[in-house]
Amino acid sequence: MIYKLQNKLSFSIVFFLYRIFSEGGNFSREEIEIYRKKLEKTAGQIDKGETVILKEMEKLEKKQLEEATKIINQFQER
Repeated sequence: MIYKLQNKLSFSIVFFLYRIFSEGGNFSREEIEIYRKKLEKTAGQIDKGETVILKEMEKLEKKQLEEATKIINQFQER
């Protein structure tokens, strides 16, 4: 959740930097729209990648906890 909020904030900051010619910027409306779409696509890919990584980390954490619990139980039985 925090990661997605950070991505949205970063996206907002980057998008704010694009200004059209009439506002003293260096981009046309069409260029801004093209870059906006690319940024949204990239942000979506980042979100998907983060989700995959977080799920994998949760699996590894669960596996390590199970192994640690198993070892603790073996020592307690002795």
